Amino acid sequence: MVARYFPLEEYRLRWSRVEDEMKRRGIEVAVVWGKTSASFDRAGDIIYLTNYFSHTTGQGVDTGPHRARTFCAVLLQPGEPPELHVDDPELRPELLATDRIRNHPDPVTSIITSLKDRKVVDPVAFSGSDFFPVAQWQRLMAASPRFTWKIVDDLVRSTRFIKTNRELDCFREGAAILNPAMDILTERLIAGDSEAEAAGKAVAELLRRGGTYHKIVCCHGKLTAYTCSDPFTGYSTLVPKRGDLVRAFIIGPILQGYYFDPGRTAVVGNRPTPEQRTLVEGCAAIVETLCEAVRPGRSYKEIAELGDRLVSEIGLDGGGASAQYPFYGHPNGLYFETPPYLSTVHDHLGAVIEADTVLGIEAFIAKDGIGTAGFEQNVIVGRDGIELLTTTPMIPF
Repeated sequence: MVARYFPLEEYRLRWSRVEDEMKRRGIEVAVVWGKTSASFDRAGDIIYLTNYFSHTTGQGVDTGPHRARTFCAVLLQPGEPPELHVDDPELRPELLATDRIRNHPDPVTSIITSLKDRKVVDPVAFSGSDFFPVAQWQRLMAASPRFTWKIVDDLVRSTRFIKTNRELDCFREGAAILNPAMDILTERLIAGDSEAEAAGKAVAELLRRGGTYHKIVCCHGKLTAYTCSDPFTGYSTLVPKRGDLVRAFIIGPILQGYYFDPGRTAVVGNRPTPEQRTLVEGCAAIVETLCEAVRPGRSYKEIAELGDRLVSEIGLDGGGASAQYPFYGHPNGLYFETPPYLSTVHDHLGAVIEADTVLGIEAFIAKDGIGTAGFEQNVIVGRDGIELLTTTPMIPF
């Protein structure tokens, strides 16, 4: 029997955190939007508050009585349990953290009705403007002419940033599921399997242990200039040649929606040329040095500036994956909790590293004629340094 992973006490703690944040910001009522529909990138706030997630697939066009298909929302009001609004006929009450549920074929109408029933006064906080469709926003405005909506997209995300002890344990359990799959992925690529074969064997191990994933991205040879060999699948059926540089990442909500994204670079046959060795070991050393530098109280910018210095010492040829990811990491949680970034290019918002957060620490280094190396480690930030979650060897040769 599938059961809810976290106890109700965990959700009450989360609700209390969000309620405190609402009071701090002077928010009386908030509507937090999400979209699950088998995708985790906009599901984090809803999972965090209610443990609701749906694999129902949605239509992009409103039809019949159904509007805003697969969108969902949580209505928050201090002193009241969160109220979940969904259009999902397959609800599993024993998995949900709240018993305040409104099931309606049009979540927009459902939210407006609930606000009116509660005789809510202005303003109403709105979280989700960065993905909520314009067409649904127009409907929301037309149905609520007397409401003033205040955009606060980071309301729940800001409280998710510092992990609870149970969340950190979930990450540790997720790492125990992920690491054997990552070991297999790199071992099979080094052995000369096709990208698809290596990915398939890794996925089999991941699923066997009860995990899941968003994507596995692989590339080799000249294709290391790109994020992956085939953008549709993340990997191709191509077979790397002996001596090819190979790079692979497993990315996704490994356990209970909590995201990992470790990456490794190696050489098929495990006999690198001197140039390949310098590139791979140099890139790995950057990530390891940054991990050692992470401490509570240090700024994201400070770590990023260290990364820039380390890259400049090695030398970087631009383009490809190294240009796509001009940062050295990001917070992880129920998806990537960004910004801030460990970057001197992307927003770091003046953020300071805090204990009980989870980070992805990464680097990509490109060298013309050799390829692009990339590594990433996932770590828990402790009081005195990091706890390494991802344990696949960085340098296999």
